[in-house]
Amino acid sequence: MNNTFLVTSHTDHIDSNSTFIVQDGFKDSGLKYLSLAIKKGAKKIVIPNKYKIEAQKIIAENLAENLAENLNIKYVEDCRLELSKLSAEAYDFPSLKLKIIGVTGTKGKTSSTFLLYHMLKKLGYKVGLISGVHCQLGDEIIKSNLTTPQADFINWFLDKAVKNNYTHIVMEVSAQAITLKRVAHINFYGGLFTNFSSEHLEFYNNLDEYFQAKAQLINLIDKDGFFIINGDEDHYFKLNLKLREKVKTFSILNGDYKYNIENSNPVIIKFNNFTFKTNLIGSFNAINLAGILSILISMNIDISKTTNLLDDFKGVPGRMESYKLKNNSIAIIDYAHNPSSYASFFPTVRTLTKNLIAIFGCGGERDSARRPIMGEIASKYADQIILTTDNPRSEDAQKIAEEILSGIPIKEHHKVIIILDRAAAIKKAYEISSGESLIALLGKGPDEYQEIGQNKFFFSDFKELANYF
Repeated sequence: MNNTFLVTSHTDHIDSNSTFIVQDGFKDSGLKYLSLAIKKGAKKIVIPNKYKIEAQKIIAENLAENLAENLNIKYVEDCRLELSKLSAEAYDFPSLKLKIIGVTGTKGKTSSTFLLYHMLKKLGYKVGLISGVHCQLGDEIIKSNLTTPQADFINWFLDKAVKNNYTHIVMEVSAQAITLKRVAHINFYGGLFTNFSSEHLEFYNNLDEYFQAKAQLINLIDKDGFFIINGDEDHYFKLNLKLREKVKTFSILNGDYKYNIENSNPVIIKFNNFTFKTNLIGSFNAINLAGILSILISMNIDISKTTNLLDDFKGVPGRMESYKLKNNSIAIIDYAHNPSSYASFFPTVRTLTKNLIAIFGCGGERDSARRPIMGEIASKYADQIILTTDNPRSEDAQKIAEEILSGIPIKEHHKVIIILDRAAAIKKAYEISSGESLIALLGKGPDEYQEIGQNKFFFSDFKELANYF
């Protein structure tokens, strides 16, 4: 796929037809890329009002080098909103020509998007995928760096879908993407709110602010669209009081769409009196499936014709991926990286083994309050714990490990080892495992990098684990 965009905030995507929008990152000013954008040929530049004086100096310097002729400069208050607006305009609002289904929630977003993508494909729809794992149109796959991409990428991708006669897109929508206006000019055909629990308090001031960000997805739904929410969630009531007319619920207890979990290993559910069998494990996957079936009904799809669509569904890369190792132990790679996902993951895998070895860390520059909580949850279920790195970024990896350890009761400290080299931690887990062991390798899932200090290094849990296949 051509990687130049008509409108962009990233210099990698600029050519002479591009409009460049100066957008600040979390750590640096977008103004530092202005000169490069001009040198790469951008003729239209959008700049935040707050940088007007500094920007004029940079432009003058480029004029002196004959690099900034015929520049069209616009100053605005909110460059994130401008990026969303101009990106959508540049591609003639492609979201209006597609049926886009957004999935939000603290956990379950990726699994739900992959489930829905798979089932719609099997039903014969021409459907694309935007997820935190990858974005996909047919056989073309682009790896993702964000749960929800920037607005310039989204509109470029949707335009490609329209031009190739796609009809539907399934998209993960994070709270931060909503707050940062990446989807401000996207028209959604439908939405799913999977669940809500504590996360991203490094970004939001409190849980209510985080919840309200996710809840904003409903305001982006088309007036004739649908919005599905897990009716067994406490936060459903908070959302539903304001938005009752648009919301439909799925619930074990008393929802618009009712289901029962017949089995969780593997997942079998009865939904509206139809039985669905899968190769997935865990009650959380049963709940995800119930949400997806609710969407299918909202799309006027006869779910009696969908009961066998999951026979060949292999799951999501980096989500409960299971591998048999040379010593007959089993290893599972999973993206679980917060207390709520741990609370779902550990009870499930505990039933699968007599010896559970957990390897995990916590990301630096993220909500530090979660660290001891994750340690405490893991210690309730794991027989042995190896604390290691998981994108420490600018924080001290040893300090992060000690904060995780602080949540583990002292009487359980004997089961904990700290090995900050993640590859060495995986090797140690293999060495202490046996045919009755299950190694849970958590936090990174399909990611193929480690962020240490200011550097991003290649690292793949799968490739490290492959040494022991």
